[in-house]
Amino acid sequence: MKSSGFTLLETIIYCALFSVLMSGTLVAFYALLSSSELVRQNTAILADSVFIERKLRWAFSGATDVVFVSSNELQIVRPDLGSDSPITILSSNGYLYLRRGSGAQVMLTNPTLQITAVTFTLTSSKVTVRYLLDNKPFLFESYLD
Repeated sequence: MKSSGFTLLETIIYCALFSVLMSGTLVAFYALLSSSELVRQNTAILADSVFIERKLRWAFSGATDVVFVSSNELQIVRPDLGSDSPITILSSNGYLYLRRGSGAQVMLTNPTLQITAVTFTLTSSKVTVRYLLDNKPFLFESYLD
């Protein structure tokens, strides 16, 4: 009698091979998803840091005076802005804010990212702003005119 089909042993071996292949596929897929999330987070952090740097560079361009208000607040006097001067940079509750004159504060950071350890250093010719954005260090320096 001739039998067509697979024996029980062949079926078990094929099932075992299939499960090994599927496990490898799932591990690779999970690694791909994890790395794409990490890339997305790093891109958001980098984009935020570039935005903050551009705003700080704008604030310090044409500054005639820079004054410490407190350890987390800095005022930049820019006569070219008229009533929008001084510009205030404020670090509060994990966010960085900018205020023009007596206007409302505008958040400079993405609400999903935390900015911490903000330090302002002022010398006669240079302002340095150091901060951690989602625990990644950043440094901004601007020379005063």
